[in-house]
Amino acid sequence: MQHSFHGDRLRLARQIAGLTLEQVAQHIGTTRQFIHQLETGSRTPSDEAIGALVGLLSVRREFFRTPLMNPVRVDHVHFRRIRSLPTSVTQETLSYATLFEALVAALEVSVDFPNVIFPELSVDSPASIEEAAERTRLTLGLDLISPIPNVTRALENAGAVVAEFDGISDKVDACSIARARPIIVRNTFKESRFRQRYDLAHECAHLVIHQGMVTGDSISERQANQFAGAFLIPKAAFLKEFRRSNRLDWVHIFDLKVRWGVSAQAIVMRAYELMCIDDSGLKRAFIHLSNTGQRSRENLDDNFELERPEAIANAVELIISSKQKTFTDLAKDVGVSRELLSRLLSFTGYRPPGEEVEVTGRVLQFARQQRPS
Repeated sequence: MQHSFHGDRLRLARQIAGLTLEQVAQHIGTTRQFIHQLETGSRTPSDEAIGALVGLLSVRREFFRTPLMNPVRVDHVHFRRIRSLPTSVTQETLSYATLFEALVAALEVSVDFPNVIFPELSVDSPASIEEAAERTRLTLGLDLISPIPNVTRALENAGAVVAEFDGISDKVDACSIARARPIIVRNTFKESRFRQRYDLAHECAHLVIHQGMVTGDSISERQANQFAGAFLIPKAAFLKEFRRSNRLDWVHIFDLKVRWGVSAQAIVMRAYELMCIDDSGLKRAFIHLSNTGQRSRENLDDNFELERPEAIANAVELIISSKQKTFTDLAKDVGVSRELLSRLLSFTGYRPPGEEVEVTGRVLQFARQQRPS
């Protein structure tokens, strides 16, 4: 019996697998042109060809039977340096995000995630960016005088889901995806808690102040950077704690780094934005960091553990531990193999069934509120 086959699903699975048309064709014993025709819908595969594709791409037969509804498009994503990204990297990121969103949708059948509460604000000056960052902190239930204990948790409690895609090129530092439930993606190649927190705050900026805009240009990136600094260290708190002097006090700067969870470079830039140091002071600071080998990795970066995403991992653990569904059931819901589901969940800090899972933080509160059957 011939079932419907949707070629856009084949393209999605192929891009997630990181395979070219030629490589797929070689694996299943056909031509690149034929695979292209399958993806464009001008040809329909035999049952044998579908079986070969299922085995190669770690999906299920039913994965191909429904159309791809509302896939993540490039205009939904806030990429940095979008013009310099190879098309293959962009498409791989979009494919991962589309499948990740399908996973979230499958989980939301059983689990109530937090409501999305990110404000949508307009900015037109440095002062308005400061105000937007402070308003966002308050909306997220954060005060204006204390460091944010866990930026990842704060954003997930505000309704976003965070993932760390270690399979994507290091050309993608981080990106945010403006969907009904926002997705924030980090690349794990920058293993520093301080850079991680800044990346997350930067992506939060895009969700808040750049809705409906194409970003990645120098203006939007500069705005997001200022927002990130103001979100992590509000203006009044910074001015109260930063010691002004003719020469930068690096011991003090690194004390602030530890207290606020922000890199020394970000603290120096914050001081410059708030006119605590001038152009020459900023130049001297970056010369010092370069001369001491700290432009890419700073002192103390190795002393602190990374924050880990919690929302998806906690939701999956609660669904399985409460016996609502098995791991195989979840894989079927998404239309993928257990192996591909494990790969998706590895981006969220999930541990496979059978291992002890520590569920921490306020994110757990929503996951215990299961929907009635």
